[in-house]
Amino acid sequence: MIQGLCAQCSQPFHSYPSQHRIFCSRACRTASRAPDMVERQCGYCGKTYAIPRWRAEAARGKYCSQRCRRRMPKQSAVMCVCEYCQQTFEAPTYYVKRGQMQFCCAAHRVLGLKQRYPEAQRFWSKVAVCEHGRTCPDCCWLWQGAMRVGYGAFSVERQGKRQMQSAHVYAWESVHGPMPPAMQGNHIQACPSRACVNPAHIYPGTKKDNTRDAMELGHMRNQYTAYTTKKGSIIKREI
Repeated sequence: MIQGLCAQCSQPFHSYPSQHRIFCSRACRTASRAPDMVERQCGYCGKTYAIPRWRAEAARGKYCSQRCRRRMPKQSAVMCVCEYCQQTFEAPTYYVKRGQMQFCCAAHRVLGLKQRYPEAQRFWSKVAVCEHGRTCPDCCWLWQGAMRVGYGAFSVERQGKRQMQSAHVYAWESVHGPMPPAMQGNHIQACPSRACVNPAHIYPGTKKDNTRDAMELGHMRNQYTAYTTKKGSIIKREI
């Protein structure tokens, strides 16, 4: 047998050479494998307990047990001022730190956001205007928001209710006023994109006018505009 020193407690011990032992007992071996512990004081009961150092550095393990954590009273509320009605109200500290309590209720949040972002400002923030500016009558201004069957869709409030309106119709009405009765917003034949909201590329017309424009551009195939050969190729007829 040979004599060695324990790597944990530095006490001498005897062992056989074939064992290659570095600890005097299993307790010292287990203690050497334990993480680096630090002592902390419970935030509820004041009891001293040990936790791994990495938990303490991460600001975790503030309580000695789950029971103390549940018994710890919640953080006191903070007084805030509503951005819409300017009235004071209590809000949890957690939400205030995240910047989520600008309004006292959901109804005032909707009204406050309307004041912060007017309808026209929201609309034009979703339009990719060309480099020539909003006075250009030639370039297409593509809609960057929600789409519906290839056309832009914009949420508006009419008679106290939210509804979706075609973006190109809203753009035309913002310049020329309300759309005439029994009319819809049609794109001119020179405009190739449904997502265009340039008011200069839109005119008030009927569904029949829109169908005629599509047939002349070859967007609709029927017995009067095209026919299919045996090989499957489409040949356009002259109108």
